[in-house]
Formats: sequence, structure tokens, C-alpha cells
Amino acid sequence: MIKGLQAIESHLLSFGGKKLYIEYKSDAYYIMKHYDSFLTAKEINLPIKFHQFKKHGCHQNSKVYARNHRNAIVYIGFGLDETGDWLLHSFCLESGYLIELTTNTIRRYVGFPRNDKQIKIRVSQEETRNS
Repeated sequence: MIKGLQAIESHLLSFGGKKLYIEYKSDAYYIMKHYDSFLTAKEINLPIKFHQFKKHGCHQNSKVYARNHRNAIVYIGFGLDETGDWLLHSFCLESGYLIELTTNTIRRYVGFPRNDKQIKIRVSQEETRNS
């Protein structure tokens, strides 16, 4: 594991789970680029509303949802799945709810608000990867 990611993994494990799972090198790069924000990300404990979008497209789904719901705020962080892995994950907050746009297997959420520049960078990377 990349040295800087160990501190982020320790932060996440304080909320539970077994390990930080990094699927793509670009995810590790993105996390390190926004290291301080990820290292201090807070747990989000709100009621969840599910909206089914593209299965593995949480970053793009969040952007699309926020574009169509002007009170929605895009968050990036991590989701703890049913296997105990923390995965890089995006979701929205809107009107006191966490809006989950991909799956119902996430058990806990840790994150922070994203800004437009971060959203544009991440979505364009995903669109390139999914092409």
C-alpha cells in the first residue's frame, strides 16, 4: 500500500471495517491529491434514499443527480461494503437524506463535499475509462 494511504486507512478503520480497497491506481492518485480532505472526512449518519442509476458509476451518477436536483450536494469519500472493505465512493446529500445512487450494499459512509473542479476531473476520468 502507498505510504500516505496507511493513515487514511487507519482513519477509516476507526469507523469499522477490515481494510481500504483501492481498485485503480488513478483512485490512489486522486486520494493522495486530496489527502487532507480524505484524512479528516466525517462519517455521514443520515437516512438513506436509494435511486438506481448506473451500477458502477457513483461519481458520474452523483454529478448527474446534483445537476438535476439543485439542493443536492455531491460528496466523495468511502463506503464500507458488506465484506468489510472501504471503497472510494460518491453520493449526494439532499434535504436531510443521503442519496445512494448505485447499490444498497454500502453499510457506512465517510466523506466530504466535492467542488465542481473535482467533480469534472473525476467524471472525465471515469468516462475515459468506461469508453
